[in-house]
Amino acid sequence: MTAPLEFSVVRIYSNNNKVVGAGFLVSQKHILTCAHVVADALSLARTIVEKPEQSISLDFPIVAAKQLFKAKVVFWRPVNPSECAEDIAGLELETSPPDTAQPAQLVFAENFWGHPFRVLGFPLTQHNGAWASGELRAGISNGWVQLEDVKQQGYALERGFSGAPIWNEHLQGIAGMAVAAEINRLETKAAFMIPTKVLYEAWFELGKQVNLLPVIELESPDDSPVALNSHFYVDRPPRESECYQMIAKPGALIRIKAPWQMGKTSLMSRILQHGQTQGYQTVSIDFRQMAGRDELTNLDKFLQRFCANVGRRLRLANKLEHYWDEIFGSKDNCTEYFEDYLLKEIDQSLILGLDNVDRIFAHQSIADDFFALLRAWHERAKNNTIWQTMRLVIVHSQAAYIPRDINQSPFNVGLPIELPELNELQVLDLAQRHRLNWTREQIEKLMAMVGGHPYLVRVALYSIACRKITLEQLLAIAPTEEGLYRDHLLHHLSKLEKNKELLTAMKEVVDASKPVRIKAGYASQLHSKGLVKYTGNYVQPLCNLYRQYFRDRLRVN
Repeated sequence: MTAPLEFSVVRIYSNNNKVVGAGFLVSQKHILTCAHVVADALSLARTIVEKPEQSISLDFPIVAAKQLFKAKVVFWRPVNPSECAEDIAGLELETSPPDTAQPAQLVFAENFWGHPFRVLGFPLTQHNGAWASGELRAGISNGWVQLEDVKQQGYALERGFSGAPIWNEHLQGIAGMAVAAEINRLETKAAFMIPTKVLYEAWFELGKQVNLLPVIELESPDDSPVALNSHFYVDRPPRESECYQMIAKPGALIRIKAPWQMGKTSLMSRILQHGQTQGYQTVSIDFRQMAGRDELTNLDKFLQRFCANVGRRLRLANKLEHYWDEIFGSKDNCTEYFEDYLLKEIDQSLILGLDNVDRIFAHQSIADDFFALLRAWHERAKNNTIWQTMRLVIVHSQAAYIPRDINQSPFNVGLPIELPELNELQVLDLAQRHRLNWTREQIEKLMAMVGGHPYLVRVALYSIACRKITLEQLLAIAPTEEGLYRDHLLHHLSKLEKNKELLTAMKEVVDASKPVRIKAGYASQLHSKGLVKYTGNYVQPLCNLYRQYFRDRLRVN
C-alpha cells in the first residue's frame, strides 16, 4: 500500500529558527532536499561547492511537529546551471525518525505531460504548511520537469516549496522534488521538478536505500481480455492452479463457463501462456471471428475453415486438398487432417483454445456434429498416443449446448470451471493496485452497487484513480445513462429488447424485493448474460446497478 505523502514531509529550519524549505524522508535515515535550502538554512552562499559540515535542524510537521531532529549532509550537488544534476542534497538523520514517519514511495515515468500533482510546502506566510496543485509538463534540457499551476485559486508554487516531494496523482507516488520557483515573474505560476530518475542517477546511494515502487501505468478497461503482462488481472484461486495442473495431463479438456465480461478469455490466455512455458504449442480460435454465415450453415465448409485456421496458426501449409476426400464424411476428413498431418507435423503437445463456442449453439446443423467431434477426440486420447498430445480448452457464456445424444457432448467431461465474482479482499487488492488507499467502508460502498463484477469494479477503480470522478459521484449516477456504465447498460438493454419474453422475465426479477422463481430457460439466459445470480432455483439481480437501472428503464414501480 502506498505511504501517504504527508508522512514523509520534513520542514527545514535556519540557524535562527526560521522555516526555509522542505524535504522528504526516503529511507529510515535519509532525507532529500534542495542544496539551496541547506545553504539558506546554514546562511551559506547557494553556489558553495564544498559539502557543508554543519548539522541541519528539521521536524516532521504532520506526524511530530516541533520535535526537532538533527541531520548531516552526506550528498551534495550545489546550484550549478552548467550541470544536469544540480541543487540536490542528501541528509542523514543523527537519530531515528518518529515512529509514524514513513519513507516516500518514489516512482519513475518517461512521460509526465498532463499528470496532475499536489505538493505540501511552507511559503513565507504559512509556516504550518500550504498545499499547491497543478499539472506536470515536459522535461527541459537539464532533465528537470516543468510544473504548472492551472487553477485560479489556492497557493502558487513559491519559495518555501523547494525540496518538497511532488505527488503524482496519476502514478500515485512521488515523481520528484520541487525546485526553483519562478519568483521574479509574478504573472507566472510555474516551477520545476527534479524527477526521481535524475535524483537516482545523481546519488548512487539513493538506489540502495529507498523504498522503490515500480511505476504501474493505469489501464483503461474495455471488452478485450486483460493483457498477459497486466498488473490488473486478479487470480481467483484455486481455479488457475487447477487449470495448470489439468492442462499437463495427456488429452486434457477444460471447460470455462462464465457470463460476459467475467474474465473467461483472460483465464484461457493464461492457461495457454502457462502451456507455452511448459514447452507446448498453443492455438487460440475465436468463433466470433472464425465462422461466417456460409460456414455456420454448412458443416463441410465450417470444418475446412476450422482446420485451415489451426494450421495457419501453427505455421503449417494448407493441405486440405490432399486430405479432404468426398468419399468420407466431413468429420472423418477433419479427424484425419489433425491426426495424420497437424499433430504429426509439430514435435510438441498442442493446447487448442476454443473461445466463444456458444456462437454456434444456435446452428444445430453444425453444432451437433462439431461438438460430437470434440468429444470423440477427447475419448480417443484415452488409448491413442497422438491424440494424447492435444489438450482442449472450451470457453462459453451460455448454458452448455445439449446435443441429441448426451454421450456425444464435450460439456459433460473434463474439468468444469465457473468464474465467480470477486470477493471483498480481491476488490481491496485491486484498489491497492490502482494506488487507492481505501478503507473497508469504501470497498463495501462500491460493492453494494456493482458487486464483485470484475469489469464493473475495474471501470470504477480506474476512473477514480485517474481523478475523473469520486466514489460518491460515481455511486450517485452509476445506475443511469449519465454514469460510467452507460454503454454497458445500454448493451444489456438492447439485448433484452430483442427478446420480449426475456425482457418480461427481467422485469419480474427487478420488481421483486427478494429472489424470485422464473422459468428455468429464462433464468439460464439471464444468468448467461450476467444479469442475475442464482439462489437455489431462484434468481435475483447480480447487483444493485442492474436492479436500479432496469427498474427505471422497464418502468417497474
